[in-house]
Amino acid sequence: MTRRQRDAIIVDIVTAFAEAGYRCWEPDIQNTVYTLQELVGVPLGFRFIPYKQRLFSFDLRDEITSMRADCLIDIRLHSQWQGPGLVVTETGWAFRERWPRTVERYAEIVRFIITAGR
Repeated sequence: MTRRQRDAIIVDIVTAFAEAGYRCWEPDIQNTVYTLQELVGVPLGFRFIPYKQRLFSFDLRDEITSMRADCLIDIRLHSQWQGPGLVVTETGWAFRERWPRTVERYAEIVRFIITAGR
């Protein structure tokens, strides 16, 4: 899987959290990507290690930072009570539309993981 395909899946994860009415933050993405990769078998290629009482991918954290620099996702205040979270930008929406087969292939399982985890 290419880096851009992985980014499209991460953008879709952030989108799925918003569609479900949840605030999305980096630990949410970490957990969802870990589940997709290790339990479902989606070949995302991130390496997870035990870190501070949970599994964590420094590569994924760097990728999220890179996606923010590329203006695919951004931090916005959701509400006074929920606090800040990650959202998909207009650039991110356009980027996601360029990878329809990749997003569609994993969209159903992404939404299942997010709703089952809450």
